[in-house]
Amino acid sequence: ARARSFADWTAMSLIHAGLYRFGSDGEATVDLLAEPPRSLKRGRVWRCRLRPARYHDGRRVRADHVRRSMAALAAGPWAWWPALASVRVRSDYEFDLVFSQTQKLSELAQTLASPALSIWPGGDGRVGAGPFAAVAWSPAEQALVLAAAERHHRGRPYLDGLTLAGGLGVDG
Repeated sequence: ARARSFADWTAMSLIHAGLYRFGSDGEATVDLLAEPPRSLKRGRVWRCRLRPARYHDGRRVRADHVRRSMAALAAGPWAWWPALASVRVRSDYEFDLVFSQTQKLSELAQTLASPALSIWPGGDGRVGAGPFAAVAWSPAEQALVLAAAERHHRGRPYLDGLTLAGGLGVDG
């Protein structure tokens, strides 16, 4: 699925999770990462380790999913992070972000919190690691039904579910 509007971005950010997320104070905080990344080579390489997290279908979030997600963004028509040179997978849950120029942790965290950099396992984009799982899509009504992810890595959401209607252009 590809987000085309603010409504789409909202829906996608509820279904998917990123390495960082924006907290209620507007600051970037780790999400799928177990801890903030470690700087190597003066901020040109950042060593990252994933927390134990699962997608809605039960699969574990892995480092190769991070590499694939970042590569898909770089190859897409909206490639907007040219400083990211590569993602080197070190193990199932550890990887390095390699940059062509020095990155400060504060700026890296803000960028990684963008919904555009959500991590997904591949496929059509319906399966994510966010707080809600997509359960139904009605193209005729432009309505997306979401249910709370019972085993979300940050805990179950307070709401049982949401229905987002109107203004959505997400491919079903």
